[in-house]
This record gives sequence, C-alpha cells and structure tokens, in this order.
Amino acid sequence: MELQAFSDAEMARRVAAVRDGALEHGLDAIAVTYGLHVEWLTGTWGSQFWVAPVIVPVAGDPVHLVRRFDEDRVRAEGRVAAVRTYFDRDDAIDGWAALLADAGLADGRIGLELDNHDLTHRDVTELERRLPRLAIHDVSDLVPRLMARKSAEELIAMRIAAGRTRAAVEAFRAGLSPGASELEVRARMESAAVGAGSDALRGGVAFGAHTTVPHGDEGETRLAQGDPAYTECSGYHLGYCATLCRSAVVGRAPGAERLYAAARRAVDAVEAALRPGATTGAVDAAARSVVERAGYGAAFRHRTGYAIGLRANGRLNLGLRPGGTEVVDAGMTFHTPIILIEPGVAGMACSETFLVTGTGAEPLAGLDRELIR
Repeated sequence: MELQAFSDAEMARRVAAVRDGALEHGLDAIAVTYGLHVEWLTGTWGSQFWVAPVIVPVAGDPVHLVRRFDEDRVRAEGRVAAVRTYFDRDDAIDGWAALLADAGLADGRIGLELDNHDLTHRDVTELERRLPRLAIHDVSDLVPRLMARKSAEELIAMRIAAGRTRAAVEAFRAGLSPGASELEVRARMESAAVGAGSDALRGGVAFGAHTTVPHGDEGETRLAQGDPAYTECSGYHLGYCATLCRSAVVGRAPGAERLYAAARRAVDAVEAALRPGATTGAVDAAARSVVERAGYGAAFRHRTGYAIGLRANGRLNLGLRPGGTEVVDAGMTFHTPIILIEPGVAGMACSETFLVTGTGAEPLAGLDRELIR
C-alpha cells in the first residue's frame, strides 16, 4: 500500500499520460498488462502470475480486471475505481473480452504490451478468437518511456531513496576489514538502510573471487589481504530505488585497481554525455569508448545503464545501450553500472543514479567515486 502516499493528482497524471499515448498512436484504448507498469499506473500490482490488464480507453474511465481472489486487496490498494473480476485462468480471457465488448471496443484498435512475459501468446490468440474484429497494435515501449521521465513527486521519492542508498554504502565502507564475511557486511548495510527509513535493501555485496560471478548470492566468503570487494545496492522509498555501485580493495590489488579506474572514468564520461537531446546510444558509446581505450572492452558485458525508478523499472525499461536511438530528456533518471569482470583477476563496479536536468546530469547519492581502501 506504499503508493497511496502519492497524490490523487499524480495518479491521475499517469492515467492521462497513457490516454495521451493511445491518442498519439491512433488507438481507441491501451491495455497495460506488465505487472510493474500496472503498479505504476494503479498503485497495486494486480494479480501475480495471472492476466490482470488495466484498460485505459480514450473515452471513459480505466477499468482494472483482476482475479477474484485478489479483488479486496486491489480495491484497498489501487487508485483505479472500476474493478472487475474473473475466477481463474480458464475464464480470464472471457472476462477480458466481455470488458472490452461492454466498453464498445470489440471492434476497436487496442494497444498491447506484446514484449511482455506476463502476457502469453495464448492470451493474445484467445482474445483475438473471441473478438475477431479487434485490431491489436504493439505499444510495448509506451509505458517505459512515460516511466523514465519523473514527476516532481517521483523525484522526491528518488531523492529520499538515494539518501537511504548512501547510508547503505557508508555501512559497506565501514564494515570492510580482513575477516569480515559477505553476509555480515550485507546485514550491516541493510540495518543502515532500514534505520534510514527503507523497508528493505535491494542488491548485495561480493568479495574476492566471488566478484567475478555476476548476481551471485552472498555467502560466507571472507575478506583477506589483497582482495577486491564491491556492492550494488539501493534503499527504497514508496517502492522507488536509486541504486549505487562502489568498490574496494584490502591493501593492494593492482589488477582490480586498474579495472576500477576504468569503470570510474566511464561513469565520469556518462555524466558528461548524459543531457537532454543526447541519444541513448551516444551515452553508451561515451562510456564504452573509455573502457575500450583502457583495454577492457571484453570485460564490459552489458549496457551502460537503464531508466530507474519504481523497482528499477524492470525488463522493458529504457536502456543506455549500443546503437540506441531513444532521445534523453530532462526529468529522466538512469542507473549507470559499469561492472568490469576479468576472470582470474576481479570484478569491479562503479555507478551513479543520475537525474537528467535541463543542462546535464546530477548524481543523486552525493558520494565520491574514490576506490575504497
């Protein structure tokens, strides 16, 4: 129920933005189905593992279709007044087809998020079978584009989340000493984030050889002299996060130090390139060229960054990626993790969550990027 803290005006703004997107695409309605997008639009996540569309028509009010089991929670948490239900998987599409027919959309033009693992091929084909005159159009990129640009209320949430992230990273720094385990340091970080008001800590830590294993879980690995370490973590506020990567070495670790120096310079290059009017591909190229000149092109295995906000914005978010043509705009927020992995040496990471301002990029956490020793 965290999203209840956003104002009615903010939630109405989101619905209006989706409706404007329908008009922009020449559609009669848009069905928002991806769980994270449903949460952003309504204040609740709908029906987990089940079809739970929010139909936003150009003319009329939105309607949220959910499994009957989830109805009371959705009504309590959600900000969309009209809620309809279905019983189980076998009648979910029947309920969806009836909702569209009742809204006069059985032969309309509707936008679907087709690049979405919450919406199966069977769902779409069964909907088409029931409504053969329905014209379906792909609008997978619409809500991610809307979510990338933050409102004033969302930016307040992002700044508070960034403060909680800063508390966690400071606890990471304070907890590093020979003999400390990953689990111990992460517990210390979570305590700091929760103490600052976060409900949880996103992300974790890795020490030693474990730094070369992407997204590995923390364990009993303990720091020793010459070991690298890094964290990728975020605190939360109202479901919004502002992630940060920082790295450390115990004593000296020349190979890891060189990796971190390249990662840090790449983040500096992102800060210089990330501004209104830049393309996502140009920002990626600015960072990637720094890493490649340092001789670590093969160690950079992912995109430069991604739009971040509500729970990191998920699979369909806007990315700072090679060849990207999307245009950066003021009000967008991006996490820019430069994680360089050299097998047998280390994995080292540096990042910021940046707010794109009218003239450039503002790092929200306010922490220096020095290698922690």
